[in-house]
Amino acid sequence: MKTLKEQIRDGEIGNLYLLTGNEPFLIRLNTDRIKDALISEEDAFMNFDHFVGARMDPEEIKISLETLPFLGERRVVVIEQSGAFGKKSNEFEGLQKILEDLPQTTTAVFMEDEIDKRTKLFKSVQKCGQVITLDHPNEHDLSVWIRQECKKRAVRIDNNEISYLLSLAGTDMAHILSEVEKLCSLVKEKGMITHADIDQIISPSVETRIFRLTDLLGSGKSAGAYLAYKDLLRQNEKKEHIFYMIGRQFHMLYRTSLMEKSSFQEVAAELKIRDFAAKEYIRQARMFGREKVYRILEKLYQTDLAVKTGEMTIDEALDLTLLTYADPASYPKNSMKT
Repeated sequence: MKTLKEQIRDGEIGNLYLLTGNEPFLIRLNTDRIKDALISEEDAFMNFDHFVGARMDPEEIKISLETLPFLGERRVVVIEQSGAFGKKSNEFEGLQKILEDLPQTTTAVFMEDEIDKRTKLFKSVQKCGQVITLDHPNEHDLSVWIRQECKKRAVRIDNNEISYLLSLAGTDMAHILSEVEKLCSLVKEKGMITHADIDQIISPSVETRIFRLTDLLGSGKSAGAYLAYKDLLRQNEKKEHIFYMIGRQFHMLYRTSLMEKSSFQEVAAELKIRDFAAKEYIRQARMFGREKVYRILEKLYQTDLAVKTGEMTIDEALDLTLLTYADPASYPKNSMKT
């Protein structure tokens, strides 16, 4: 079967699609491509329906799917985050018959996060339409995409700059595209993106700032870690979220340390992260060492429990984490459990 890109290119778009996966940007992008390939902006007023959210009425969707196009050849119906393939599957079972016998003039596109392959509706889509999973691209594909977006705007970007951009911008493709657009606008006259341009435009993501904070913790730099923490507060990050992210970081580092003989590609696949992030986790895990990561993680769990039971405030928890664990001599001395 042809890929969705090939179907759109060749004008062979089907009648029923379920777009799912962990990359919302790609799900929305491909939904828009289907719509734009089938109906014009003028036709959209009469021949396009978009249902969004958990309170949608399955009967209204059914009526929309059965409606013939008005003064046009095709009709597109998008159903977004309905829960029809998950918790609310029972409410949408009435759509099964219509999905299995859609008018040739109608294309239905479901955009869903939650998917239970055991539901009747999923089996109907699988039988009569196409289920397309759109996950985060790997580092190579992401790099190719960034280079293409720059080329569209007559701007060049080299591999080193792409890697640096990704290390700052995080993993959200919509955010990355927004930053690329701003960079291309900045360098339009010279036509080339440099490290300095990236520093001028891109503010590091929360994930990147947490990476830097744990780097400082691993280097025993209490003052630097505290400044990095203050920087996160200036970005309006809540203290509870910062503490959660620190805990998540050490949890990921411990999982990485258990895969010390694995390649970065294997670590990326196991942790469901991009290649460049896997390389950073491997570097930090080696810097700390598995036993120290385990000790810190164990203490973080104890601290979290103390916060939840009221024995400690979130401020005290963060102070303990930032000012105590930054000093390698102060790591908890409990032996690592097996």
